[in-house]
Order: sequence, then C-alpha cells, then structure tokens
Amino acid sequence: MPSQASLSAAAARRLHCRALAALLGFLLLGVVGDVSTLRAEGFRAAWRGSMSWTSDAISTDTVASEGTLLPHEFQQVAPGYRFSVGLRTNGTLFAWGNVPREFPHHLGGVRSVEIAGYSGLALLENGGVVPLGIDFKPQPALSNVAEIAGAWSGALFRRLDGTLAAWGLEVVEPASPPPVQDAVAIGLHGTLAAALREDGTVMAWDFVSGEVIAVPDSFRGVVQIHLGAGGLYGLRSDGSVAGWGSVAAQIPGDLKGVTSLATGDAFVLALREDGTVVAWGTDDHGLNQVPAGLSRVVAVAASGIGAYAVQADGTVVSWGGAAPLADILSRGVSRIVTDPETDVLISLGRPVDPVITKQPSSQSAHAFQGVRFEVDVTGFGLTYQWRQGQTPIQGATNRVYRIGGLQVGGDSAEFNDYSVTVVNPVGQRVVSDRVRLDVAGTILPGTVVEWGPAGMEPRWVPESIHGRVITADTGAALTAALLSDGSVQSWSTGGALIRRPVPGALRPDFVAAGGTYGLEWSGDGRVASWAPSGRRLHAFRVTGITALSSAEDRVGFLDERGVAWRWNPRSDPASAVVYPVSGCRAVAAARFGIAMLRSDGTVLVEGAQSPLLQPPAGLTNVVALAAGAWHVVALRADGTVVAWVGEEAADVAVPSGLSGVVAITAGDHHTLALRGDGTLVGWGRVATPGKDPGTILWQTYRVPSELRDVSSISAGGVWSSAVLGGAAPPRMDCENVRGVLSAVWHAGASPAVLESAEHLDASRWTVLPDASIREGRWRRTPIPATHAQRFFRLAAP
Repeated sequence: MPSQASLSAAAARRLHCRALAALLGFLLLGVVGDVSTLRAEGFRAAWRGSMSWTSDAISTDTVASEGTLLPHEFQQVAPGYRFSVGLRTNGTLFAWGNVPREFPHHLGGVRSVEIAGYSGLALLENGGVVPLGIDFKPQPALSNVAEIAGAWSGALFRRLDGTLAAWGLEVVEPASPPPVQDAVAIGLHGTLAAALREDGTVMAWDFVSGEVIAVPDSFRGVVQIHLGAGGLYGLRSDGSVAGWGSVAAQIPGDLKGVTSLATGDAFVLALREDGTVVAWGTDDHGLNQVPAGLSRVVAVAASGIGAYAVQADGTVVSWGGAAPLADILSRGVSRIVTDPETDVLISLGRPVDPVITKQPSSQSAHAFQGVRFEVDVTGFGLTYQWRQGQTPIQGATNRVYRIGGLQVGGDSAEFNDYSVTVVNPVGQRVVSDRVRLDVAGTILPGTVVEWGPAGMEPRWVPESIHGRVITADTGAALTAALLSDGSVQSWSTGGALIRRPVPGALRPDFVAAGGTYGLEWSGDGRVASWAPSGRRLHAFRVTGITALSSAEDRVGFLDERGVAWRWNPRSDPASAVVYPVSGCRAVAAARFGIAMLRSDGTVLVEGAQSPLLQPPAGLTNVVALAAGAWHVVALRADGTVVAWVGEEAADVAVPSGLSGVVAITAGDHHTLALRGDGTLVGWGRVATPGKDPGTILWQTYRVPSELRDVSSISAGGVWSSAVLGGAAPPRMDCENVRGVLSAVWHAGASPAVLESAEHLDASRWTVLPDASIREGRWRRTPIPATHAQRFFRLAAP
C-alpha cells in the first residue's frame, strides 16, 4: 500500500486534472457543440487528428468534459499543467488549455517543443530558444541549441558542441551544469539531471544544487537515457537496460531486446523488439501486471499511475490506475504522449495513407564497394522492411538500406532484386518498385572495406569515397580516410558521416582515428582533433613532427630528432609527455603507453607498468611496430612477425610459418598482417557483449576470406579496415631519421618507381632518380634535402 503522503499527492493531482479537464471541456463544446455531435464526428476527427484527455474515469459520457478534440496532425506534442502545445508538420504551433497571453501563436520555423513545469519552450531550426509562457527568469539569448529537457524545476539545454546550459523558473535558481564537453543527449526529471556522453557513459547531478551524483559502472554502452520512476535508466546498444534508483533493483535479469522505455511515478515499461511489454517497479494498482497475451505493441506510455500500450492496429490497452479509455479515444491511435506529473495524455491519431514520393533506384558497383538504396514516403509512425527478392533482409528496417563490402553474386533475378514495404501504425502499406543491383567482378583501386568482430560481414562505408582513398585509419568510434584530392572524409561506427570542424585550409598529410576522436596532421606542423559528434577538440601547430600514431586516448608523435612524445587529444597540448630517448624512426601508441622503434632496429616500450611488455631479448632488425591494448607486434626485415603480451591475457601467438609480411596493425586484442601478395592474415580475439548485461563474450578473430588485393590495413578496438586495389608493392613509409628523409618500401616482385608531387591532387608526378639502397627485402631511397616535394608514391614504371 502507498503511504498516506503519496495518496494525498495523488489526490491533489486528480483534483488539478479535473479542473483542467473542465476548462478543456468548455473549449471543446465551443468548437464542436454537444456530446452527440462529438460522438458522431469525433471518431472521424480522431482518426485523422489527435485527442487530449486526463486519465481519470474517462468514458463516452464524459468525453465532452474530460477532453478536447485536436483537429490537426502533429509531428510532436508536449502536454503540461496549464496548457499543452502541438508542433505541426509545417513548423508552426497549436496550443490549447490555459494558454498564456504572451504565447507566440504566429511563431514558425520550430524544430521541437518542451513543456517545462508551468511554462514551455520552443527550439527553433536556427538553434535559438523562445519561451512559450511567463514563468522563466530573464536569461541571455541562447544559440546553437540542439536539445531541450524540461521539468517543473526549469530547463536543461544541450548545445551543438556538446556543452550544457540551464534556465530557471521564477521560484527556482538552477546551478551551473557540470563542464561536460561531449554530451549527445540530456534528461531532466524533478531535480535529477543527466547527460549521455559520446563514449556511452552517463553523468548525473542535482539540477538545483549542482552536486554530481555517482552513476553505477553498469551505465556503459548506453544509447538512450530515461529519467523518472525514482531514478535513471539507460538503454544499452545491445537492448539491455541499466538502472539506478528506487526500483532499479527490480529490472529483470534476463531482459534484452528492448527498443524503448516509459517511466511513471514509480514504475517502468519496456517495449521489446518482438512487440511485447515488460513492467517493473511498484505494483500499486496492478502496474506490473501486464495484460496476458498483450502483443503487437508499437508504443508504450506511462502516466502517474497508469500504463498504456498502443498496438499495431491502432487500439490502446491500458492497465494499473488508468481507467479504460473511451471507445472513440482508443481506436486509430499511433502514439500516446503523457505528462506523468499531471496525468494529461494526448493520443496521436491515425496517420494519412503512406505514399511513396521517391522510389529507390537501381545501383551498379565494383566488388567490395558499398551502395545505398533509399525511399521517401509521406506519413509518420512508418516502419520499413527491405527485401531481397521475396526474402526479408534482417536489420534492413529504415528508410535507407546500406550494403557494405559487396560480393559478386549469381545471375538470378532473386539475388539482384530489391524492394521495400512501408507500413504505418494501423497496417496500411505500400510497396516500392523492384530495383536491381549489379556488382562487377573488378576492384576499383582506392576502395575501403570495414568489418567487425569475428569476421562479421563488411559494413557500409560512404559510397562517394570509393576509388579515391589513399589511406584510412579505423578507431573505436570512427574511421578517417585521406582522399586523393587532399581532403578528408570520416564516418562513425554507426555509418553516419561526420562533419569535421577543422578550421582554415588544412590539407593534411596524415589522418588517424583513436578511441573517441579523429586526428589530422599537416606537413607544416598543424594538428587538429575532433570528436565523432563533429565537435572540435584541439587545433594547434607544432613543428618538426615526422610521424604519429594513435590508439584509445593516446597519440604518439615522433619529431625530426627521433624523440617521441605522448599526448591525450582531449587535453591541452602543453600536457604532452616527452620521452628522453632519441634516434627513433617509428612510434606505436597503445593504451598502456607507446612503443618506439630505434634506428638500429631495436624496440623500446615506455609508459607500461608491466615488465612483460618489454620486448623479447635479442629482438633486432625490426622495420615496423604496432600496439594493441596490452600487446606489441614487431615486423622484421625478413618479413616475419614477433608479438608479446603484458599482464592482461590476449591471444598473440603468431600463426606458424607466417612470412612475406609487409605491414602489421593491432586492435585491442587482435592483430592483422598484410603479405606481399595482397592477402591478409588475422589472429587473436575480440570482445563482444554477452547475453547478460555487463558480461563480455570472447570470440576468435577472423578475416573475411574474400578480401584480396589489399594495399593498406588498420585495426581499432574490435573493428578493422583495409584499402583495396593497390598496385604492388603495397607498402611504403617515409622516415626522417636525424634529419635524413627516406622513402622505404618492400621490395616485392613487381617493379616500381618512386614519384613525388607538391599536392595529392597534382596532375603531374615527378620520377625521382633511382638511388635505392637494398636492406634485405626492403628498399630505402634517400630524399635530397633540396627536394621541395612533400608527397611520394610508388608507381609502375
């Protein structure tokens, strides 16, 4: 049983809602007339529009006094205490209830609306914010706002650059938010505020006092945050739920496959991808007793003491303290929006019939490229299912369907035939034209392929860059590629293109990707780093850099003296650590520190606490290094590989008989070796989420067997990438040892000449005189000090 205090609070809330409902009923009768008219016409209006009501004792006899008819279609609605606001599809607003006199009825260009306590806010397309009521204190104008979260205590704002700001009501003075620099989502409930960060972790604090609240370590890999039900909840990327608060301990241990959450006063609803619902928290009013057989659910909502589920056919099922909805309110519904503090609910009615305005088009591509099919459809609440022939494609459930790493398939129409079926929440569907995909058997040089843990099928990379890639580097959160015209393109692990905020005309010579950042370096000494959100981290100039390497939160630099230094790209460059070792010609950054290759072919490891990470005794003739989370890999001049490991276990044993290697790279716990014939060998293991939240499943690493003609490789975390179609010899480095610049490459069977140019996109390349020095299977060509060119390549003679 709830306490007397909670019963009194609920009673006060119901009295408030009845008063609001009476006002809404007055507005309703002024619009549509008597109850019989509403019964006759309301169903058709609700079928196309929306309905607003309170959760107390709704029936067909009380609709006129308990709700209001909304004859508009909205892309968003925001219910509140005094009034509610809907955002029309054309960017204008519609308000009802006790609307403030100051409400901007003619405001346009609105992106989203939020009711914050007794007032409201509108977020404009240009990033500005406009108050919709009278209760906010005067505040300086905000700009570049990406998201608003509101509650009775005020409003929290997330800017495009990932920083936060707060506004207070007349009776509340919020504290300054924590100095978060990488927020991607925010939440506010009462005085509990939270921010989801780029790395999938969550920060929480008291909105009024500013006191930071310790969030459990289980909040990792989070993609959504929800506040309410006495605490904080995070939906992880694997469909599991992390919780903190009064009812978090009741989260079912085997819960998985969750797509969305809804929170009430002290209970939570979880909608799973199979259309079923799970509830936990207080069982007052039977809130945890999900109706038997409830399925085909497309949306869930929670009021203060009631639970609602919208099914695919537009019907609504309610339980707990929610009274059964009137017949005219429970049909043709696509979503329910609630304010748990007021028990005001709004149903978004049946959408218009879906109509395809842009059909997908047939595609042609070379082997291992990526393509995308896309369709434009009018309507809202739409679901998509792409098919290959008549077979549904697992996971292809968005407007855009991307295919990565294409393979040459059969000639059957079934293999090359694609279409998409689009369905709205009430079952109306439309099927697109059938289109064809043709894949040529040839590889376009400069094609990038990425693949995931344990040899998962290659994922999509931007199709616009194929055939133009010089080199690509893959990190844990993004990949950066240097293109033949000197530009850079980067994309996140989810496939979204990243708009890099690099200022000026920086034409980089090198790109890198670490744990949660991208990096660019130009030969004139400029360095710039950015986050996956597109926010700039640092931009500075440092002269004398000859090489760099990145991994996790560390970047290793090498200067022209052969001195190595380490820097965190999210910190001030002045905090860099310089190692008192000179005469180095290569550096490999890792989670534990950096490994350095000295000019005499020996290896030195710095920053590692474990003596096991030091190189094996007698290791010499090393020409290249790579480092993972806790292991180091060395490539020797004879094409063989040596690997060793620190304290944390990893499978680093080099495959027996491996030889002819020209390049190496390492992820957290796996290693890739590129052989001179353009084939790959991979070994080690990768960590993937287990069935239970917080558990890790280890899998043996595999390389996609179809890859061929590989010219360069990169590994980051559990992901790997390769650039295909390069002419042998596939590997070349430029080294600057004690002021002497040299081009070094593997002396493969195919003849090659060394060329140089001022710019990557230069139309004319100059052949350098053959002054090569053979060093075992490698060639070294000194570059004259008077040579002004700064780009070098190998080409067939």
